[in-house]
Amino acid sequence: MMKTQIIISAIVSLSINVSAQYLDYMGMPTDKVHVAELQLNNRDASTEVEQAEIVNVFASPCPYTADICFDGELIWINGYNEYMLYGMDPQSGQIVETIAISIQRPYGMTYSNGVIYTINNATKTIVGIDRNTGAEVYTKVLQQDNTYPTGLEISGSSIWYNDAISPNAYVAGDITRNIVCDTNCMVEYPAVGQYPSGITSQDDYFWCTDNITQTIHRISKDNFASDRMIAAPGGVYPNGLTFDGEYLWVANNSSDSIYQIRITQHIDTQVGTISEKISKVYPTIANENITIQIGSIIGQVASVQIVDMKGQILDTWTQNANTVTVLNTHFETGSYICQIITNKEFINHKFIIKH
Repeated sequence: MMKTQIIISAIVSLSINVSAQYLDYMGMPTDKVHVAELQLNNRDASTEVEQAEIVNVFASPCPYTADICFDGELIWINGYNEYMLYGMDPQSGQIVETIAISIQRPYGMTYSNGVIYTINNATKTIVGIDRNTGAEVYTKVLQQDNTYPTGLEISGSSIWYNDAISPNAYVAGDITRNIVCDTNCMVEYPAVGQYPSGITSQDDYFWCTDNITQTIHRISKDNFASDRMIAAPGGVYPNGLTFDGEYLWVANNSSDSIYQIRITQHIDTQVGTISEKISKVYPTIANENITIQIGSIIGQVASVQIVDMKGQILDTWTQNANTVTVLNTHFETGSYICQIITNKEFINHKFIIKH
């Protein structure tokens, strides 16, 4: 209810006073910032924003999800004021394990060599928790000028984390910090995007969330420049990120959901490819019914899902080749994406429902 009240107030007017306590840009309760200050028009127009290609989504086991990590088997989730880490099966979304912790605000989280590391935002420390025993086996106090450390990643022999400087999103100077030795050897980079939270590593790149523009940046480790932007699924709080070796996972505490998204380049029918000839979704502007047609070239079986512009999966099914499905959407007026997923490619068809 708290989030709903605040989001409605943001849409209606900047001047409306919300009786509930405000949330900060990590989605945590605070009196210092009003979510109505979100400015989606701050997105960098020089970089195309890609739609998130959602593979799987499941509900978070806790509200106010802050960050996630992958240990090679389970997706681990933490949350504000939970004092618990939840280990979830990445396919079913079921809770498999839990670890009790003493940290109230575990904003950042990553996994390395049997240890789950998390940032305690309240005490400005990094705490390492043994994956098997739950014991605290590592503590590092961050330098004193850290004010709002969030996402956490261990890449190679060094530690990376985001510092949003303040719970007020318009305090300038957001930083991504790199601890390069056991003492306070620190390299600082101006943050890519605005109000960064989650960060995770993929080979020569980092992925980093941008809460203000609700996007995920791919950042080169060589020059710390962004070369891709993906629209973050789930709404205004895309806080947590992790990479499982193939897919990117996003934790969003606006929708209280965990999203698995494909980040390999896909075949997009909007620019014209052979996929246009083997799969069709029509009409592109419809009142209610749309038709999904899959040809034989695409393969024997395809998974089909309908996704809205917030990344929510509205419908999903399996469809054989050489078949046609007529779908009565009952969707509200707006834009949607029909995603056709095979073992060879990922095809997007955009359509509009207009009543």
